[in-house]
Amino acid sequence: MKNLSNSRSIYSELAELRDKNKILRDSLLSKCPDCGQFRFRDVFSNAASAIVILDKSGKILFSNAAFTTISKFSEEEAIGKPLYELILSEQDIEARTYLHDLFCGPAGQTNLSLAISDKNSEKHFIDMSVANIAASCDTPENCICIIQDVTLEKEAEIQREELMEELMEVKELQEDNAAQLATLIHELDEKNCALEQEIAERKKQNKN
Repeated sequence: MKNLSNSRSIYSELAELRDKNKILRDSLLSKCPDCGQFRFRDVFSNAASAIVILDKSGKILFSNAAFTTISKFSEEEAIGKPLYELILSEQDIEARTYLHDLFCGPAGQTNLSLAISDKNSEKHFIDMSVANIAASCDTPENCICIIQDVTLEKEAEIQREELMEELMEVKELQEDNAAQLATLIHELDEKNCALEQEIAERKKQNKN
């Protein structure tokens, strides 16, 4: 009974601590509303996925460390720049226009895969989830982009496809060779039969 009583006492103390912590946190947030934003920024900055928040014109408001790893642009370099300009080359006009319209479009969510270039012009393959958040009347207020770098997976897929193409070419070549070999064997058989008939006829003539 003593152990049970001690357990109840411990649980009671833990409950009181949780309640005090909640009261303290609520009090802190009421006196300092920005403190909650600091916690959000900490989670945002250390997220495993690249996260970029855009304004209604498609320019970057925030980006985290994972985005820097993919794009090679620091947060200071990225802020205020249109996202599509950082990840697509100037020559890729059609894709730039598509992303601009997507980032500045009406409320909704879209998933897409595309190839991008980083600051050093190195190619990456990414999966990107785009969510437009409307303020009112479907007017976009912010756009949130979550980006996954799938370069290794995509390169492995491309290598598998190339290997399969090579195997198919080898198979076709073997089939062609086999067909040619069968034709040659058939021709040799015909010539051999003709030769045997000729030899037989000569032998018959010599006997006569």
